[in-house]
Amino acid sequence: MKYDLREYKPFIYIIILAVSAIFLIISANDLIFGDTYLAKNFVTLSSIGAWEYWVFTASFIFTVAFGYLVFVIFRDTRKFYDIIDRGTKQAFLKNYKELQQIAKKLGPKLEESLSEATKKWKVK
Repeated sequence: MKYDLREYKPFIYIIILAVSAIFLIISANDLIFGDTYLAKNFVTLSSIGAWEYWVFTASFIFTVAFGYLVFVIFRDTRKFYDIIDRGTKQAFLKNYKELQQIAKKLGPKLEESLSEATKKWKVK
């Protein structure tokens, strides 16, 4: 069985998004909000000193970037299946090039769905 990293891209992005969001919450609490509840439970980054600003900045950038990437993957996957399941050959042929690009970007599972739809509609 062949494994492709593109299959696991959404999961990897979600994990990175979650970790960066956690660091963003912790560093924002230390720098901006100053709530003592997290500090009392030893969830603080104050021990790293001035690096906390860099952690805040990096975690903010990572959260925004990977949030956008997760959004794009889910949007493209939904668009792919909406076009495939639309049920008309004309809509399929009209969007065939876009379907190929999405399938190539998101992995073998979508490539297999595209090849099945191609056989279904008898497209060369």
